[in-house]
Amino acid sequence: MKIRAYDKEEDAIIYSDLIPDKYEFKFAPSGDLEVLRDGKKIDAEIDLCSGIFDKNSCEIYQNDIVKFEVNETYITEKAQTVTFDNSGFRAANIGLDIICIIAPDYEIVGNTHTKTEV
Repeated sequence: MKIRAYDKEEDAIIYSDLIPDKYEFKFAPSGDLEVLRDGKKIDAEIDLCSGIFDKNSCEIYQNDIVKFEVNETYITEKAQTVTFDNSGFRAANIGLDIICIIAPDYEIVGNTHTKTEV
């Protein structure tokens, strides 16, 4: 599974498939995933990859902010934050399962770490 982490102190986003030399991801004995910078555990928020691409061929992660058209008559007026729960990835504000919506209609317009409003 692909993941990304937001390093709060460095204000940096790190992707598991493109890890800079000073970062690493590892599982602690508790089973929790940890992010290390220069060998030390850091305060980081971890996001899961949905495996779905937006209309610009960018992968959608948990905590991304997306805009999308559900059908010709309904367009979201506000951007939606992508969340993950036991049932899968959802557009949080309206509770739609994003796998049920045609992915090419999505467009990532930010994420909750670096852009809170669109």
